[in-house]
Amino acid sequence: MPLQKARLRISDYNRGRKNRLKDQEKKVQEAALSLTSMVDMFATLVVYLIMTSTSLQEWVGLASNIELPKGRYIGESPQRGAALQVTKDMVFGELDVELISVSQIARGSFSVAAIKDYLKKQENKNGYVNVVADYSVPFGVMRKIIASCQDAGFKNVNLAIEPIGPT
Repeated sequence: MPLQKARLRISDYNRGRKNRLKDQEKKVQEAALSLTSMVDMFATLVVYLIMTSTSLQEWVGLASNIELPKGRYIGESPQRGAALQVTKDMVFGELDVELISVSQIARGSFSVAAIKDYLKKQENKNGYVNVVADYSVPFGVMRKIIASCQDAGFKNVNLAIEPIGPT
């Protein structure tokens, strides 16, 4: 029998092409993303971060000439309440209302009438007052300010600090 030349039929060519296409299809995999779920997840995350982010600026205004004492913070976030700012020279209420000078507090009695009168006019927000004081204010003056806050009916006095190190 004579040798015959192998001849490809069109069906063989198509079959080989189909097999190559199937191999290529196996290599390319589609990944489906549900964008609606992702957008919902990110929206929830953003709302959570906005609601839980707090800073001292949100609770009380911080005057530019006050340098906070540094210390370790252990505990809960401060509650919203009335606010006092104590610079090196003056005690201010909210909206830069001058109450009394630090030198007058140092010379005066243990309870400061100007601070008590100011705080009695404020809403007693669960008995909280936030005191933002410069680190150079003498201890005796701070003691009189805290006593005046307590005499005015604010039993919970928060002192602002600049946190250092891990909490």
